[in-house]
Amino acid sequence: KKYLVTLLKAFSLVIQKTPGRLLVLGDGEDRRQLEDLAKELGVDESVDFLGFVRNPWAYMARSDVFLLSSKWEGSPNSLIEAMTLGVPVVATDCPGGPSEILRNGELGQLVPVGDPEALSDAWLEVITQPEQAREIAAAGSKHMELYDFDAVVGRYIELMEDCISLKAAK
Repeated sequence: KKYLVTLLKAFSLVIQKTPGRLLVLGDGEDRRQLEDLAKELGVDESVDFLGFVRNPWAYMARSDVFLLSSKWEGSPNSLIEAMTLGVPVVATDCPGGPSEILRNGELGQLVPVGDPEALSDAWLEVITQPEQAREIAAAGSKHMELYDFDAVVGRYIELMEDCISLKAAK
């Protein structure tokens, strides 16, 4: 969970400028070290390590911002979920998906991997300009309709029908 070190350091910079609360969902072997780092950074009273949460959507939907500080991703489902819910997002421009999903920063903030200062700047921009952030988040939510199960299945069916039509035409 080394990527969460970047998140905690960024949060320590954010709360120097504005009050805030950070919720960290999920659990792992590094939790104790992360809790110790939060204490070392002086943010432990403002960070809640909630552990495994069966339904993270309840937390995401009420968040002012969703942060993804990964060093790499496959397909970041949590990012897609947050965007679907219309939550403003800030993500690292790591290999594996965030840039593509966020359309190179059009649908959310992208920052360099491992850069707490850039993450905190983008985070502050989102929370200090909530109307603009919500407009971008609404566009992101609309874009996520492309990932809807029925829409994807519909496109596959259309593709199959086109292939069958082409084969029949030969």
